[in-house]
Amino acid sequence: MKKFLKLCLAVAALATIFGFASCSNGSSDDSNDVPATTTTTATTTVTTKTFTIEGIPYGYKTENGKVIESEIVTDTATYTITVSKDGSVIMKYGNKSVKISKDGTTITYNDGTNEYTGVLRYGVITLYDGAGNTVTAESTSETKTIAAKTTVKILKYNDTELDNKIFMYKSDGEWNYYTFKDNMCYENDSLEKAKNNFDIYGYDRIVRCNSKLYTAKIFERMNGKELYATFTYTYTGGSSDIVLNEDGTGTITFKEDGEEDSSFACTFTNNNGFVTIKANVPEMGHMSKIYAYSGKDLYEINELIFVENLNL
Repeated sequence: MKKFLKLCLAVAALATIFGFASCSNGSSDDSNDVPATTTTTATTTVTTKTFTIEGIPYGYKTENGKVIESEIVTDTATYTITVSKDGSVIMKYGNKSVKISKDGTTITYNDGTNEYTGVLRYGVITLYDGAGNTVTAESTSETKTIAAKTTVKILKYNDTELDNKIFMYKSDGEWNYYTFKDNMCYENDSLEKAKNNFDIYGYDRIVRCNSKLYTAKIFERMNGKELYATFTYTYTGGSSDIVLNEDGTGTITFKEDGEEDSSFACTFTNNNGFVTIKANVPEMGHMSKIYAYSGKDLYEINELIFVENLNL
């Protein structure tokens, strides 16, 4: 009886974590969870380019050839990376800047007073100004392949995309409704209640990725590198660990009161940062769920569909 009770608890926990009922035909009835994608790459090529001029380091990264624009604040200045209208990359540190031409052939350095230009190559570069004065730069480039990720933004309940709006989402085959009002989230089981009942609170995180909104449970990366790591989600009375390996296999482990209760083998695929995890579970059959991988954590997502504005 005790063994059967543990199995029931594990099945219930897995249903909660996956958010699915069993699907004997090997497919999920929550097909709305699958984000639209245009390619099916499992990895991202990241190139890091660095330039050191007069002791100041500059640099930028590209992901699959696209420059990552960013701003880094230091104790002495703000270091920015931008792409100009002509496609050149500009790295700015205080009143100094380095520009790399769009075709990657020319490097231009401005020290705040004079401008120096040279042919871009990796190693030691000599740059010249109009009077023939020179400065030297050291340049390196490193390329590596990492697990593909997607952009995940956590929204506040009073974000303009949510505030005074009603959304619906499917859970266990049933439609539920979220109303966002006064920086609160209210959960109801009918549209009529969603318009008038503000007593039952919803607690899901709401995220945006690929221009869609989702409810989300966050599995935090606890150890490992990139996608190949242990991710943990903690809920009342227990937790779930998802371990993903580089060969596409993994395990899902449930703990009750800090002690391991059950464990299941799983497989996964990565589609541009949307990770599909599949498992065969006793008493439930084949189960599948989509997670968004941000480059750090996994987000168990369930699409949030706009219904109407709240009539105040």
